[in-house]
Amino acid sequence: MKMNYEQARAYLAGIEAKGNLLGLESVRCLLAELGDPQDRLKFVHIAGTNGKGSAMAFLEQTLQEAGYLVGRYISPSVFAYEEKIRVNGQWIPKEKVAEYVSVIAEAIGRLERASKPLPTIFEVETALSFLYFTDQKCDLVLLEVGMGGAEDATNVVKTTVLEMFASISLDHMEFLGDTLEKIAFVKSGIMKRKVPAVSDAQDAGVENVLRERAAQNMAQIRFVDPSGIRLLARDVSGQTFAYKSHERITIPLLGTYQLRNAALALEAADELRALGWNISEESLQKGFAETKWPGRFEILRKGGAGTGNAWAVMDGAHNPDAAWQLMDSLKAFFPGRRILYVFGIFADKEYEKVIRITAPAADRIFTIQTPGNPRALPAGELTRAIERICPGKDVTTVGEDIPAALSMAEAAAGEEDVIAAFGSLSFLAEVKEYFS
Repeated sequence: MKMNYEQARAYLAGIEAKGNLLGLESVRCLLAELGDPQDRLKFVHIAGTNGKGSAMAFLEQTLQEAGYLVGRYISPSVFAYEEKIRVNGQWIPKEKVAEYVSVIAEAIGRLERASKPLPTIFEVETALSFLYFTDQKCDLVLLEVGMGGAEDATNVVKTTVLEMFASISLDHMEFLGDTLEKIAFVKSGIMKRKVPAVSDAQDAGVENVLRERAAQNMAQIRFVDPSGIRLLARDVSGQTFAYKSHERITIPLLGTYQLRNAALALEAADELRALGWNISEESLQKGFAETKWPGRFEILRKGGAGTGNAWAVMDGAHNPDAAWQLMDSLKAFFPGRRILYVFGIFADKEYEKVIRITAPAADRIFTIQTPGNPRALPAGELTRAIERICPGKDVTTVGEDIPAALSMAEAAAGEEDVIAAFGSLSFLAEVKEYFS
């Protein structure tokens, strides 16, 4: 059956309702049924907890500037379904989603009749991306791990040219393990024999795990050297820094943590150069300068005296590590300012730790929850947790009406104040729409 876009999305929603399961057997069966399109591609495979998307965005833009056709696969999407899969910055067209889902549905029908394991939604979308990237004849695909590494559906690939590890911290502990070392071991499962890897600077235990896995695979691994990052300039229009042999790199992404993500992307670009990919310093500088990655310490509206507006910032900080990074960025870019939060988070996150890190700096907090999302922590529960952890904090429970929360924050904020919306990627599209 040939589907249109609406039918394809309804079909995918039906699969999504059946839940997810880690493991490679079902995705291997599906891909074999589709002719193993992934085997005709080359990959940079990236795992980690925070910073994967930003580091990938820097590298993606750089490779495009160098003249390569670059695919990128991420999950979850924030602003539109099609943003999960893109080639040279362009989202997959809706008609292509319908075309490939139709093909995949027929393949799943054959698997079902043969009593073979059936794929989950993430496995279907991963297969969809491989079909699209193969048809587009991508030179290189930047492939983001969905969760973990070893048994993530993306780890079905065999043609990786480079692995990247963004910052690894505690998250998804019910699936990946309750220590950093256990989580790192799972994430290191993407390493392939004699394939080089680059990593952000990591906790000592995490670094040991990555080094051991690299040695087992007879592979080289390099780590970002934070002491080698030299900040040259910073304001609300961007940051300029030097790193190792790269004397002047300017990035428009503002979070203080973006310097580490950029350094990781520089390490990756240098490694690709060593492997024979043609990336000039000019392409690299232009690529980094033109990188866009919405939702990560993104200033949505400038405030200040005479503007009539408060500053508005949004960030996807949803775990303790990202919360520390957000606080560091607010302190660096808005020192001494009064801060108001519009804050919502998933119930399966370490929200009490996030509260302890962020709430003390807030003048007022408006609690929200992502509309219609069963993972969302109810706003009332979030309010009670904040009041328990930070007694006396001025907290207002709003609920699922995100625009109402933002409007209330605006009414309470002055021109020199900052409204920071954060806690989950799931409501950032509404936040961006409000301020645009």
